[in-house]
Amino acid sequence: MGAQIEDEDDDDFNGITIYHAATGLHKHYTTNPIVVGQGFTGEKVTVSGWSFGCVNDITTTLYVTCAGFDFIKFELEGIDVGLSWLRFDVELTFKLQTKSVVLTPTLVLGERFCIDTYLEVLTGAPENTLYGAFTSITGIGLYGLGFSYTWNGVTVKELTVLNTGRYAITTPEYGSVIEEIAEAVEEGHEFYPDYWELFCVEVTQDGCCGGITRLFANTYFKKDANTLFGWGMTHVEAEFAINPRLLLTAMVQVDTSGLDHVGCGVKLSW
Repeated sequence: MGAQIEDEDDDDFNGITIYHAATGLHKHYTTNPIVVGQGFTGEKVTVSGWSFGCVNDITTTLYVTCAGFDFIKFELEGIDVGLSWLRFDVELTFKLQTKSVVLTPTLVLGERFCIDTYLEVLTGAPENTLYGAFTSITGIGLYGLGFSYTWNGVTVKELTVLNTGRYAITTPEYGSVIEEIAEAVEEGHEFYPDYWELFCVEVTQDGCCGGITRLFANTYFKKDANTLFGWGMTHVEAEFAINPRLLLTAMVQVDTSGLDHVGCGVKLSW
């Protein structure tokens, strides 16, 4: 399999793009994934969109480093259990000597309202038996709760992290979801380690001349805070449509120390 590596800037490295010679497909890295003098450092292969049985959306990720096999992960979304008000997502990860299972059931009450429960299967230490090693299931842990409701272009969302030692809320750029800290670090996802709860209001409406106007406000509540209700930070972003291809953007972020930063810009698409 041939590959072509293109440096974005010879004088000041701003990223690298690797092209697959046969298909023209490419992937951009903001930092150079190739360590000078070490050659191959790893390969991550992800296959998604395939189905099996009652599972309609399966994603498989295989990760191999220069030291050998690291992990293989299966993500199963939208498992049909025969109940219209309940669905399950499962994440199964195998490593050389361990495996983990994260089970996420979602209670669906109508088309616009849902409650998410973030569960993980708890296991004990492997035990040696006559038929080989056996890992016992000791219980099911609840590490997070989610709530969302949408009506007339307005969405209200709430996330609560119950196990802040292992899980955190990602930043808006990475979906504002509850994710395991170890996985977020491995995938390069930014997250908030100091906040355990998020309350979000998002408004989406038709803008001028066919464009979409969007406004969302995220309010975060801090762990071990001494402020009112534990408030820690509020992050507001807005996009105002001038036409379908031109947007004016604005952003304000305020935390317990005052105004953190403010910004504005123009977004043009074609």
